[in-house]
Order: sequence, then C-alpha cells, then structure tokens
Amino acid sequence: MAKWGEGDPRWIVEERPDAHNVNNWHWSEKDATEWSKKEIKRLLVDVSVCDDNIGAAYVTDIVSCEGEATINNRKKKIICFYEFEVRASWNGSMTGSNTVYEGELFIPNLSEEQSPEDLDIQISFKKDQQPCRELKELMRLKGSEKIRNKLSVFAENLRRDCAATLQVPTKDSAKASNGNKGKNVASNFKQQLNAVPSTPAAPTSAVGAKIHTQKLVMTVQFKTNAVELYKTLVEQPRISAWSRSDVKSNAQVNQEFAFFGGNVTGTYTQMEENSKIVMRWRQKTWPAAHYSTATLTFTQNEDGTELKLEQTGVPENSVEATKSGWHQYYWNPIKHTFGFGTDLVGVF
Repeated sequence: MAKWGEGDPRWIVEERPDAHNVNNWHWSEKDATEWSKKEIKRLLVDVSVCDDNIGAAYVTDIVSCEGEATINNRKKKIICFYEFEVRASWNGSMTGSNTVYEGELFIPNLSEEQSPEDLDIQISFKKDQQPCRELKELMRLKGSEKIRNKLSVFAENLRRDCAATLQVPTKDSAKASNGNKGKNVASNFKQQLNAVPSTPAAPTSAVGAKIHTQKLVMTVQFKTNAVELYKTLVEQPRISAWSRSDVKSNAQVNQEFAFFGGNVTGTYTQMEENSKIVMRWRQKTWPAAHYSTATLTFTQNEDGTELKLEQTGVPENSVEATKSGWHQYYWNPIKHTFGFGTDLVGVF
C-alpha cells in the first residue's frame, strides 16, 4: 500500500476552487473557433508597411475567415488544433500620388501544422483594379513578413489566453495567481502609459479652478483627396495603422474615442463627411476634466487636401507640447503610413 501523499497523481485529491479534473489529468476540450476569428481580425487589420521610395499599404479588413479551432487538455498538456482559410483586403498608395490601389490577400492554409515562416501568403489586386507592381512587391515582401509575425502571435495567444480557462487551477497555482495579480495590473498600466512618450505634465488643478488657455491653429497639406484623408482619421483600422496603438473609436456624433492607450481621449461632437470633424479633445496630462475643442476642416485643392486644425481651450503651459504632438503622433505617421506626402513640416 502506498504511503500517505504518494502514488499516481491522478488519484491525489487536493483542495481546489472547483471539484473536477484533479491535477488537469483528464481529457477536456474547448471550441476556440469564434475566439480565433476575432483574434485573427484584431491582429491583421493593424498591419501596415511603408517605404519612402515606394509608398505605403495597409490591411483594411478581413473579408472571410473560414475554418475551425479546438484546444484540448490532456495530462496537463495543452494541445491546439486549428485550420483556417483567410481572405483580406488591402489598400495602398504610391509616394506623391493620390491614387489608391485596392488589393486582396489570401492565406489558403493557416494551421498548427505549418510554422508561420512557411505560410503561403498570396498578394493580388482586385479584378477591376489597375495593378501596381511596386506596391504588390512591397506587400509581398515587407507586408507578408509582418503578417507572419502577427500570426505567430495568434498561435501564442491561442495557447496562452484562450486556453487559460481550459485548465482548472490547483491550490498552488491559485495562490500564485492571487499574489501576482496586483503586480500584473501595475505592469500593464505602466506599459500603457509608456506606449506614447508623455508630454511635460501640467500642474494639477482642482476641477472648477480657472485654467489659462490659448488657441492653436495649424494647416497641413496631404497628397491625397479629402475622401481618403477623412477615412484615415475616422475609420478604426486606419487609425490603428497610423497610431500603432490600441484604439477605441466609433466616429459618430456623441461617441467617445481613446487613442494611444488612453493618453488622448474625447468625444465626437460634429461630423460632416469629407469636410469637417469637431471633437472635445484632451490629453491625459492636462488638468482633470478639462477638454479643448478641436475642429478639423478639409479643403480639396490641386495639390491634394489641406487640413486646417483650430483648437481652442489648450492649457497655456501645454501649447508647444500639443502643437508638437499633432505633428509627431498624427500628421507625420499618417504621411509615412499611407504615402500622403513627404513634407513633414506643417504651416502654422
């Protein structure tokens, strides 16, 4: 007879938050298809590539994602099975050109049997679209590399995040999880703040205290039409592409937005398609509950589109940092990402 505490671990019962599948020994299964489709879309619509000598291209949407995914647990081991056929759309523009090319992207066999570097990624243009060899090569080489990296992240997240609820916690793992919970929250919060270099902090002011403000005005020229520039500033996939950050945005009147991990927040107050956007807009470092009013006006001209920013209510000691921020985090990345011009200095 085995001594107390010894023997096959399948039969050792310990204190647990639940009362089944002791030590995660027995077979359990979870359908991960819907989670996988959402995760693939989340990862791929953020892919963009840029070459100053060629132009820029980005994935606009996932057209279809057909297949299935399952995760299994057996003898404490997580086993993932998935197989998808992915079709996506992408847009691109040549540097200095207003023409927008529309293309298609096809991944015929995304599965656990293939390593990301061996994935077949087919790049083409839509049937009624005039092809552009340079942009196709840009997407085929640089774009495919980024897509493979993103799909490698998908495989890791499927095993780590989606499978997290498949294995039931043991007594020791539950203690470890509780002990690290506070540290993880603090770490994530710190990473979020560091996503965008912070501007100099303004002195803390109580809500209701008088704040001295100034008006900020600038105009910037973009080598694209007003329709494309407007879309670039309101469509979430495009915002994610040029901001390189987590974005919350539903560009409709009275809807809130959050860019750069929450460092810039506000509300859309007026939307005139292809001509005007008005927002309540603030930086995280500004005095509590203080918002400016930012008005973007689009004017089509022979050279492209002139964008005029008029921003009232900017805290006096944040004017220069705010002016620099619009160029560093909005206008320049938009030009680089989509090839909307190389003149990176705005006219004030």
